[in-house]
Amino acid sequence: MNDHLKRRTLMLGVGAVLMARQAHSEPSPDIQVILTFEGGNQIPKGSIDIMLDDPAIADKTALQDMTWRVSSTGKDRKIAVPVPAPSPAGRTGSGKAQIVAQMTRADGWLLARGSARFQADQPIEITLHQVMY
Repeated sequence: MNDHLKRRTLMLGVGAVLMARQAHSEPSPDIQVILTFEGGNQIPKGSIDIMLDDPAIADKTALQDMTWRVSSTGKDRKIAVPVPAPSPAGRTGSGKAQIVAQMTRADGWLLARGSARFQADQPIEITLHQVMY
């Protein structure tokens, strides 16, 4: 029993050291984008494209490279998506950069859209609002 207790204490100590090291390392290069649907309802089934939009960046092809897609099953009220942070060159825009999310059905119809101002090193919450036709 005594050997078991020593091993357990040793393993807990090693785990604590590893967690402390990770906490002091560089921050994660990902930005957490949290998607919700208006009114707190379930997010409908469909594909959601998440993209960076900055009017100060003249090269729109560079912005097209910063588009990510996630699928919604229609059962979740909240979807958290880690997206890579823009390069330092992409961060030095006009200060009006936004993260835009657009949801489409399988046939390509736009269902919902939302956006939020880009803030480095903070989770970005986007509420998808239903599009009216």
